[in-house]
Amino acid sequence: EVIETKDNFNYSRGWLFAYGPYYHAGLRAKYAVNDKVALTGFLVNGWDNLFENNVKTGKTGGFQIALTPNKKFALTETYLVGKEAPLANVPAASARDNVRHIADTVATVIVNDKFTLLGNFVAGSDGDNAGKRGSWTGFAGYFKYAFTKNLAFSPRFEVFRDRDGLRTGVGQTVKDVTLTQEVKLMDNFITRFEFRRDFSDKNFFTNSRGAARDNQNTFIIGLSYFF
Repeated sequence: EVIETKDNFNYSRGWLFAYGPYYHAGLRAKYAVNDKVALTGFLVNGWDNLFENNVKTGKTGGFQIALTPNKKFALTETYLVGKEAPLANVPAASARDNVRHIADTVATVIVNDKFTLLGNFVAGSDGDNAGKRGSWTGFAGYFKYAFTKNLAFSPRFEVFRDRDGLRTGVGQTVKDVTLTQEVKLMDNFITRFEFRRDFSDKNFFTNSRGAARDNQNTFIIGLSYFF
């Protein structure tokens, strides 16, 4: 998933995107070895912040390799690493343990001009303010079927296991099932009708009265105009 709604299968963003990280500020350089292999390098100010916020101004670096052996298949592997965990309250002896890692794999299979499959796997580790390390993993599966050039259906299923609560704040496994019906009114005007159900093994959500619960349902009508 990416920032631009029109380039996603679904209207809402999944757990892997929202906690994956969300955005970076920094430098990126890309080199296309040939029409099948591309390499990218990153040097950024961290996760989800525009400016450097580390005690010792550590940067995050990373690389990406994109493989497109043919027109039907694409594979992208990304790895980021840096001292991006909060360090203010961490003893000096354990500060070296607060290095944040994440590996992200995306595979796309174009079955035909109507049917596309996509899978995303992520694994990360981090430290907290007490110097304790933890990890998280996640998987998302998508497909998109275009009935016509103006009508497409796109379901998504996700599992995000935040075992130590370092991303969501609660040690949990959270899932979502999302069903999106896309109607293209014009080439640059898309309407999406979406039902989404999130559920967890902990009471992570709240109802309209503020009571904790382990699931939530959402219905969205999204209009996207782009130029």
